[in-house]
Amino acid sequence: MNQGCDALMLADRLRHEKVSTTLNTYSHLFPHKQQELVHSLESLQATDSPTPELL
Repeated sequence: MNQGCDALMLADRLRHEKVSTTLNTYSHLFPHKQQELVHSLESLQATDSPTPELL
């Protein structure tokens, strides 16, 4: 996950029945990923906001 691997693919590789098992087991090792997601979503919101004339 730290190298960009998708959680679903990792769960499959680890033979976890559910991706939630993988996330619950390993997500604490990557606390910075949460902040990266916040920044990414904020960037999308800033670029995808409708202009006032379109409202």
